[in-house]
Amino acid sequence: MKLNIHYYQHVNHEGPGVIQNWCYDNGHNMTRTNFRVNDDIPNPDLYDVLIIMGAHFSVHDTDKYPWLIKEKRSIDRALNDGKKVLGICLGAQLIAEVLGAEVKKSEFKELGWHKIKFSKEGMNSKLFNHYPQIHDMFHWHGETFNLPDNCMLVAESEACQNQIFQYGELAVGFQCHPELSEYHIGRMLEKSSDYLTDGKYVNSKEEILENIHFAKKNNDLFRGFLDKFLVVEG
Repeated sequence: MKLNIHYYQHVNHEGPGVIQNWCYDNGHNMTRTNFRVNDDIPNPDLYDVLIIMGAHFSVHDTDKYPWLIKEKRSIDRALNDGKKVLGICLGAQLIAEVLGAEVKKSEFKELGWHKIKFSKEGMNSKLFNHYPQIHDMFHWHGETFNLPDNCMLVAESEACQNQIFQYGELAVGFQCHPELSEYHIGRMLEKSSDYLTDGKYVNSKEEILENIHFAKKNNDLFRGFLDKFLVVEG
């Protein structure tokens, strides 16, 4: 079945990455709301899947970015309407908050390549059972969230307990960045390298580039996840 996939973009260098490649490779339609240029939010009746991308700011920055208020309402409506919803980084935090969880500053920034570990439940999930239990993933965040009620913890890292969560069959949140290819990581470093301050879980630019080959495996595994998650009957 051909899907209509809509995504929310908050900053120009954090787009859908390999999700876009997957979408076109499988013959699906993809549309976008770019909040930076005041694009409209479509009615959920117009799409099958909503994807929410990342950004450098917080879910709490509604004074600076007032459109966050209507974005949260639209995520809540999409979930209530039974749409599949996928969130990455800020997108995962927005889903978590909409589901009633607290989003807060992390004890540690987590930037660069760090291992995530899948829980027993995560390894048994049909969405993630093709992943190795311990896996190198790319990270770029300074906030985190509590696990929302009625959600399953899929994976954690040493610096951040809630890396991936699953809300039944409807929603998945990735605090980490499985969608970034080598090219997109390069763009991240180009546009946001000032975020790489010293820290226990902060790689240097050189360390990130030295291990950038991890991106291909990340992307391949993520495509497998998309094959399983973005299946709409009909």
